This record gives sequence, C-alpha cells and structure tokens, in this order.
Amino acid sequence: MAVTVHYEDGGTCESLLVFTPAQVELYYNQLGRMIKARESAQDRRR
Repeated sequence: MAVTVHYEDGGTCESLLVFTPAQVELYYNQLGRMIKARESAQDRRR
C-alpha cells in the first residue's frame, strides 16, 4: 500500500506499507472492535 510519511519538520516522503496476512487479520479485528466501541459510545450519548 502506498503511503506518505509526514515528518515533524514538515517534510514528506513516499513509501510502501507492507503487511503480512497475520498483520492484516490482527488490524482488521482491532479496528472492528474500535469501531464497535465508538458506535456504542455514540448510542449511549443519544
């Protein structure tokens, strides 16, 4: 996946982000839990 790295001094560079299949599965699960937690918090505020 192509990404742009942003440095604190304002500089940038193009790079590649490479995931193993295990990393994709891990991040998929983690992001899914975070999205559900956010939705639950939003529902409680209503």
